[in-house]
Amino acid sequence: MGDGLQEMVVKLLPVLVAAAASALVLWGTQRVLRREKLEGEGRFTHHIIMLVLTGMALIALILTLPVTPETRRQLLTLLGLILTGVIAFS
Repeated sequence: MGDGLQEMVVKLLPVLVAAAASALVLWGTQRVLRREKLEGEGRFTHHIIMLVLTGMALIALILTLPVTPETRRQLLTLLGLILTGVIAFS
C-alpha cells in the first residue's frame, strides 16, 4: 500500500509544484498591485494582469498533469473553447 501512495505522490509532484508556484506568483502580484491605489483605467489594467497570470497558471497546471498527450491536448482545446465562448458572450 505504501508503494502505491509513493508512486501517486511522485506522479503528482509536478502538478503540486506548479500549483504552489502559481499560487505564490498570483498572491505576490496581487499584493504588489494592491499597494498602488489606482482608479479607473489603472484598476482595469490590474484586472487584466491578474487574468493573464491566472490563465497562464491554468495552462501550466494542465501541461503538468500526469495524463496522456491526447488528453492534455483535449483539455487545452476545451480551455480554448471556453475562452472563445466567454469572449463571444461578453
